[in-house]
Amino acid sequence: MDKLLLTVAFSVLAGGIAAFIIYDEQSELYRWLGVVVATAIAFTIALQTELGKNSWGFVLEARTEVRKVVWPTPRETMQMAFIVIVMVLIMAIILWAFDSALGAIVKSLLN
Repeated sequence: MDKLLLTVAFSVLAGGIAAFIIYDEQSELYRWLGVVVATAIAFTIALQTELGKNSWGFVLEARTEVRKVVWPTPRETMQMAFIVIVMVLIMAIILWAFDSALGAIVKSLLN
């Protein structure tokens, strides 16, 4: 039964997209409205399947977990960005110095 429902949902969605393309002489507002309605119907049909229920449960659990995250303040974000920039500059200088030293060694060995 799930495969049938998913096939119907996919067909409804494909039909909405096909109608958008076929009825290009109609108002774009109506065409987009048709795609939105077809998507909503397909989504509703897909939610009736086991896969749809599991997927929706996952979305709800993910939303709950995102609410538990302690997001950094703008000040903390700026401080961390500054630290990253400084570390990148330090590594760039170290790598430049290492490259220059190796270049000088190779040049002296080849001469």
